[in-house]
Amino acid sequence: MLTVWHFISGDLWAGAEVMAYNLLKHLQQHEDLQIHALLLNEGRLSQELKGLGMDVVALRISFTHIASRRMSWLFCPQDFWERLAL
Repeated sequence: MLTVWHFISGDLWAGAEVMAYNLLKHLQQHEDLQIHALLLNEGRLSQELKGLGMDVVALRISFTHIASRRMSWLFCPQDFWERLAL
């Protein structure tokens, strides 16, 4: 099984968020994929994806804050969940 994380701003419910929702909804149907979403905001996209039963993590921080810091920790699966809890 392949695990796939999608990193999405998720602050609005407009074209990009609707497209992301539809993409993730269809990818979730593939039995060989394990789909997760990492969102910067807890908004409608988060609610809609959780409604599909998808694993969603909302960081509740701005994209500017993320972009200004080193992001290498996002790609380290060993302690991923511990770092999100900070």
